[in-house]
Amino acid sequence: MNMKSMLFTVFIGWGGLVGHAQDPSSFQIHEPKTGLAKYLGLDMVELVGGTGEHTDHGRLALHWNVGTYEFLKKPFKLSLAGSYAIYELAAKNSRGAARLRDAGLTPTLLYHFGQRRWRLRPFLEAGIGFHYLTEKDITEKTFSTHFQFGDHISLGLEFGQRFDYRINYQFQHLSNAGIDDPNPGINFHLISFGARLR
Repeated sequence: MNMKSMLFTVFIGWGGLVGHAQDPSSFQIHEPKTGLAKYLGLDMVELVGGTGEHTDHGRLALHWNVGTYEFLKKPFKLSLAGSYAIYELAAKNSRGAARLRDAGLTPTLLYHFGQRRWRLRPFLEAGIGFHYLTEKDITEKTFSTHFQFGDHISLGLEFGQRFDYRINYQFQHLSNAGIDDPNPGINFHLISFGARLR
C-alpha cells in the first residue's frame, strides 16, 4: 500500500465516525473507575508476545477508551493504544545489535459480534498507527526509515463476570508505506492478553 492510499483509507475510516456518537451504556458495561484507571484515564493494560520473520516480539500496551460510535449502523469502540515493544533478532544486524525497541501510538476500532454465551464475548479489532524503531536493520531486512506505519487485525474473546479480560490472536504488519526505499516490511503473529482497569 502506498502513502496516498493508506492516508486516504485512514481519513475516510475515522471521518465516517465523526458526529455519530451514541450512548456507550448500550454497548458496554461501565463501572466507576478507581486508582490508575481514574487518575490516568486508562482503560486496559495488554501484554503481547509472538514472532515473525526470525524476530521475537514482546510488547506492553496501554489503552485509553475514546468512546463508542456508530458506523454503518453498527457500534464500534474507539481506543487509543500507546505501546512499547522489544524485538529480539535471530542474528546481530549490520550495526552489531541483537535487539531493538519500538514505540508506537495506534487508534483502534473494536466490534463485538455474535451472542454472549458462557460469559464469552467475541470481538474483532483493527488499527493503523505510527511506530518509531530504534534500528533500521531487523535481522536480514534493511529498512530505509526509523518511522513505520503499523496496521493490525485481531480476533479474540472477552471473558469474566464483567468481560474485564480478553485474549486474542493478532496479525501485525509494519512498513513505511512507500515513504522511502527500501521498504521490505515485516509481519508478526502475536497472542495478547488484556485486563481492564476499574
